[in-house]
Amino acid sequence: MTRKVGKASGKPYAVVTLEDLGAGIEVLFFSRTYAALSKHLVVDRAVSVLGRVNDREGAVSLIAVDMVAVDLETAPAELTPIQLTLPWGAVTRELVDGLRAALQSSPGARPVHLLVLGTTTRTLLDLPDLRVEATPALRQRLARLLGAAAVTSWPASKRTSRRVA
Repeated sequence: MTRKVGKASGKPYAVVTLEDLGAGIEVLFFSRTYAALSKHLVVDRAVSVLGRVNDREGAVSLIAVDMVAVDLETAPAELTPIQLTLPWGAVTRELVDGLRAALQSSPGARPVHLLVLGTTTRTLLDLPDLRVEATPALRQRLARLLGAAAVTSWPASKRTSRRVA
């Protein structure tokens, strides 16, 4: 985390690298957001950040609007995210529209993350407006749309054991 002061405004802001085990993204906390959240910006804290994607000359970052700490110990297992992974070049308007339709066909509470792989960057996006129920039908639909390899993290199914006589 790097704390800075704006040249024109003279107000403090921060540049934070938000990482998980597979990717990272630079997050900018500009003055107003920084003032509200600076005491919560702690190294190695699990957080969920709401913001705008900023793509400037191929460098993707996130401009933070809000942030909340996440307690990983008490997070319900049913809310672990589904992760989809796509190469940057595969992301087209048609694919995004198809992905939105597929996810909207199975509404629920489970988060969906999209990992976009660039040539030198990896960007992990949370899709907060597209929470789903992880059904076999949704998995099949996503595999048909994106390819089976794109569905990189799917929750274990809850199977009930049956006694066979």
